[in-house]
Amino acid sequence: MQNANEILRYMLVPLNQQGLEVDMEQMGDPCTGNFKEWALTEAETNSIINSLLFDYCEKFDVYIDISEDRILNKEFIAEALNTAKEFQKHCKKEVQKSAVQKVVEALEFAKSRNMPVWFWF
Repeated sequence: MQNANEILRYMLVPLNQQGLEVDMEQMGDPCTGNFKEWALTEAETNSIINSLLFDYCEKFDVYIDISEDRILNKEFIAEALNTAKEFQKHCKKEVQKSAVQKVVEALEFAKSRNMPVWFWF
């Protein structure tokens, strides 16, 4: 049985072109270390997979699922950040608040670097 606090899923933002081109565009393991990462526990992931991340799927035509790796392109980051901040206002459970805060942090970092976010799930 898996511990609900075990980190299983990651949001990665490339720090440079090598992280973007070598790892992200080839959808391989992030082997270069040229990423900043935000880790989500299983409980955190489950708390947003059918809500916030589902909204991203509909709005940005990107299928984010716990069995798939997907990239949220940089042209969608600002709108995704606004969506996450609005969603954050309505979170009631601590696990969901924690998950959304990590999404907000990852999106803010991506926006500041003009990079996409890789949902390495």
